[in-house]
Amino acid sequence: MNDLNERAGSHSWGYVEPSEAASELLEEAVEDLVEDMKRKAELGLVPAAEVACAGIVAGLYQARHTKSDGALGWDPDFPGNEADFVVGEFLRGCPPAARGAAQKSLMETLAKRVPDWAEDLKRAGDQAIKDQPS
Repeated sequence: MNDLNERAGSHSWGYVEPSEAASELLEEAVEDLVEDMKRKAELGLVPAAEVACAGIVAGLYQARHTKSDGALGWDPDFPGNEADFVVGEFLRGCPPAARGAAQKSLMETLAKRVPDWAEDLKRAGDQAIKDQPS
């Protein structure tokens, strides 16, 4: 909460909305996990990256209904939006030849672990693959 209060409000460079400060803090909270997942995917360690991706998404899913006067309270859409981003980052990091199989496997896992988000995550994955050169 102190971090949020320190970032939000008036500063010498301008005003920072509390929701913007909250988003930054939440992104920073998962940044190292996402970077580790991407590194694994880029090294061709796709199964390990998939496990990391599913774990991050499951954690975000659990946080989706958290009642908070902290960062999640200011950015309640963060868990779902970040989950879409994480799935995209996973698939973009995979070697092109492995993307289709990786997406299929990940979506099967996520359909069981985060059923309310499965359709949105599939769309995010499809878009990530579509946007990447083969």
